[in-house]
Amino acid sequence: MKRFLVVVGGLLACWAVVAGVEERLEARQLLEAFFTEQGGWEQAIAALPSDIEDQMRICIACHGEGGNSPNREIPSLAGQNPPYFVEQMLVYQRAARYPEMMHLLSEQMEREGILAAALYFAIQPRRVMGEVDHQKGQQGAALYRAYCIHCHGEDGSGANPGYANLRGQRADYLSISMRRFRDRSERRVSHEMAVATLGLSDQQIEELAHYLAGQ
Repeated sequence: MKRFLVVVGGLLACWAVVAGVEERLEARQLLEAFFTEQGGWEQAIAALPSDIEDQMRICIACHGEGGNSPNREIPSLAGQNPPYFVEQMLVYQRAARYPEMMHLLSEQMEREGILAAALYFAIQPRRVMGEVDHQKGQQGAALYRAYCIHCHGEDGSGANPGYANLRGQRADYLSISMRRFRDRSERRVSHEMAVATLGLSDQQIEELAHYLAGQ
């Protein structure tokens, strides 16, 4: 419990200086304006172009059909929360997140294209990809409640849409990402996540990853 309180306190203390806050606010403003213009979520979905899947082929090439990734280094985009999706695309555009390829691709996208991609992938069903060790997952349940639930919610889908939906994400991708956050690798930079994963062992990270993948 003491550990959990320290983590939460750290998150709240650093909120105003977290890398990506500017993009988070901009993503929210873009979506609010877009939904207002379209008349709401359902209308925005209905207004997606008929060839939206063809437009998303460049994303699907790496992130898999329907946004379900076949690659341990690449996240599934299916079911991702639109505000988080848009925020990360803005971060990529500003070359503030690895890999370089995503910076080059996102630079070519207009705001309207990013919003359309966010909605398209948000409504795709997420399928479990890769192996899930349910025994490890059972061990990860308590860790999740201690370290992750504050931001990622009861079931991993995000306490609010500004956070990533981790539910059913590839376990191997989650494990790689959490280790990079913990080790402050240049490949994944987030002060929030660096604080949240501080002190987690490789085994605990594996247990958390398989818990989330199995949700």
